Amino acid sequence: MSNYEVANPKQFIDSTNKILSLISALFSIISFVISFKYMKWWLYVITATIFIISIILIVKRKSIGKKLMIVFLNKTAPDKNYKLIEKKSTYTFKSYTEMEFYSSCKVKALHDGLEYIVVRYRWTGPHNPVVKTLNGQHNITEIESRMSGYQCCKIDFRGKKYNKNDRTIDTGFKMEKLTDSNRVSSPHLCTGVYDITDKLVLEVKFSKELKVKDIRKLEFIHYTDDEHYKCVNEDVPTIEGDWQVIRYEIEHPIYGGKYLIDWVFDN
Repeated sequence: MSNYEVANPKQFIDSTNKILSLISALFSIISFVISFKYMKWWLYVITATIFIISIILIVKRKSIGKKLMIVFLNKTAPDKNYKLIEKKSTYTFKSYTEMEFYSSCKVKALHDGLEYIVVRYRWTGPHNPVVKTLNGQHNITEIESRMSGYQCCKIDFRGKKYNKNDRTIDTGFKMEKLTDSNRVSSPHLCTGVYDITDKLVLEVKFSKELKVKDIRKLEFIHYTDDEHYKCVNEDVPTIEGDWQVIRYEIEHPIYGGKYLIDWVFDN
């Protein structure tokens, strides 16, 4: 189960890492040259401080580069008139062949006159799913254009216009009674970040009799990437009531990136 799209930020983070490494190296060289030339004790202190900062920049350049990239991408993202305070995708397995999918979001208008948002999805199962809004208060219609194989839909607020000072809007869509008798669908849940999003939550739920192994939580710098940027492995899902649950929570996800949970059914 998946949905996403936007511009590639990977070059930005690669360039930032190189620049940070170069700056730290130049700082070290310049500080040592100055201290040896003038032989002042306070210059040695400054040199040592700069050297420590340089080491931190080298060691932490990946983390620093990523944070700078997120700020840069969020500031330069296309103005879509809204942002998502929270987006949550839940993929539920009642059995190996019966599933449900729910995608909910809290939408905040950034300008006056917000009438709709755009969502995307792709199910890798054997048939076209029936898509409905979560609460029945809004309308959902398919948009003819498809992006990278993902079906685009418009959720409109039935003529209601929201302004930037209004409350957040609770909306989303669902696909119930998904069936995959031959088990051809891919065992993963993937969500792309194509709107500015404060918090992203991916959740996969399995009934207790299902056996799951090789769980991974993956972060990709760009939605087209095949190679992940970050991977967290887990042995087993957590038990919550009658369900086994895998949950992946991300604060301020990378705009233009994607996040994925995958697993293997052990049967």
